Amino acid sequence: MFVKTVFQLGLIFLLVNSGALQNSWNVPILQKVCALEGSTVTVNGTSKYPTVFKVVKALWGLPPNKGKELHDLRNEPGYSGRVEYLGDEVSYISLRLSDVQKSDENMYCFKLIIDDSPYQYCPGFTLNVTDLQVIVPAELREGESAVLTCETNCFLSGATYIWYKNGLILTGKITKYNNLYLEPFSSENAGSYSCAVRGYEHLPSPAQYISERYGPIYALVSTTKRVESSSVNLTCSSDAKPPVENYTWFKENEASPVGSGQSYRALQNGLYYCEAQNIIGFKRLAAVSITIKDLQLIAPAEVTEGESVILTCKTTCSLTDPTFIWYKNTHDLTTNTFKSNKLHLQRVSSEDAGSYNCAVRGSEHLPSPAQYLSVRCEFYLLYYILNKYYILNCIVILTMNCFSLSLSTNSLDPPKSVSVSISPSSERVEYNPVNLTCSSDANPPVENYTWFKENESSPVGSGQSYRALEHVVYYCEAQNKLGTMRSPAVSITKDANKIPQLLNLDMKKQKKLISNDLHRKTRETLENNHRKQNVGPSAKDDTYAALDPADRKSDDVYQTLAY
Repeated sequence: MFVKTVFQLGLIFLLVNSGALQNSWNVPILQKVCALEGSTVTVNGTSKYPTVFKVVKALWGLPPNKGKELHDLRNEPGYSGRVEYLGDEVSYISLRLSDVQKSDENMYCFKLIIDDSPYQYCPGFTLNVTDLQVIVPAELREGESAVLTCETNCFLSGATYIWYKNGLILTGKITKYNNLYLEPFSSENAGSYSCAVRGYEHLPSPAQYISERYGPIYALVSTTKRVESSSVNLTCSSDAKPPVENYTWFKENEASPVGSGQSYRALQNGLYYCEAQNIIGFKRLAAVSITIKDLQLIAPAEVTEGESVILTCKTTCSLTDPTFIWYKNTHDLTTNTFKSNKLHLQRVSSEDAGSYNCAVRGSEHLPSPAQYLSVRCEFYLLYYILNKYYILNCIVILTMNCFSLSLSTNSLDPPKSVSVSISPSSERVEYNPVNLTCSSDANPPVENYTWFKENESSPVGSGQSYRALEHVVYYCEAQNKLGTMRSPAVSITKDANKIPQLLNLDMKKQKKLISNDLHRKTRETLENNHRKQNVGPSAKDDTYAALDPADRKSDDVYQTLAY
């Protein structure tokens, strides 16, 4: 344990000498080494330690797994024949790695064996491997400065760069570090460029061809002459080197493109712009407003036979004194001129089904898109089977030479279960009128409701509801195409001692009850009058005043008593 501790206090230095750089310097442990791919790199290692220790051997290797010992790099797969140790392998040991590859990028460790005990130090150094690439500006324009760069992915310290054009070494050009300056750039500078590191001229970069190059500097949209047409042709052009590869068309406020190619046919009004693109970049043009003078035929998709329909020839622009022409199934439908843009079809029949469009006189070659008009025809067949009516419903929809057919059948019934309901719900009322409502089951539905008073032939009202103003007996009749049915009668009465019921009463008994009631109330009124003879006329009570024969007729007296 003491020996290990003392050794770890010693100093270890790496003297790195890269054959690619032909230069040497002392670097402490943990430094990175950059080597050119394909070159040879030499790392010189020295160790200083107390003389009381005996170093048996020193070697290099890859970082071992945890708890494992470092193995000699010369025996590692992929390194055989490329690794060489230089020095006495005791106090001085150098590592030389030839034909450096990208796969050699790794951390490398140093190991000493002292008095038969191994001591290893990781990391020793980290190796980075790079190649050369010529980087050119995205755009190269006549008369402007251009800078080419010989790029590496790690720093090659002390390297001197050489530039080639079309395979020949460039002379008389300004170079600094890894840059080549072309000032100003002209067409004479066009060619194939590459770079290399002095001493390793056999390892140049891939050649890069350059010429004047720039992205689209403008995009121009031109349109065809505007006429009463259903479309406008748009054309996009741009100056670019290399030439534009893609043209893309957009409509304002829409994220997805509406078309591609140098030309585009606009079918709708709106704001359009194009985008021109080459390998350098893209340019977008400000939106251009397009107004299309198109014709559109407005018509219902379907109309029922016998109805009237109006077809309208609509345009998005104002036309000067137009004359409209109408077509049906591509044949001229009009025998005279139409100043109006509307076509009226009266009492449509199956013969009116077809394809319609319109045009403006003088521009017959630019008609509106066709609009199909379908005509719906309905037929009914009534038949009687097993004491029951049935109806067959046939619907035919005609569109030009095509039609669709649908059939359905339903059983039919005359009115049944006819009943009368009362609102308010009680049939016993004193003074206010009541609402009567008639209801019935029927197919087809009830067409007419009629109201009658008992023992009267003439109706007193019609409609599903009736407002009863008299306290008598009522009933209703419900009628459809198949028949009529009468409801049970209902009696509307004010008598508080009687419960309303369906009319099954004897009319003579009703008259007797009314007569007895009248006699009783008359007698009570006269007796009250006799008891009040000493009272002046101004003190008459309401009942007396109401029965004063000087002011009332006999019928009025009856009415007053009845209420």
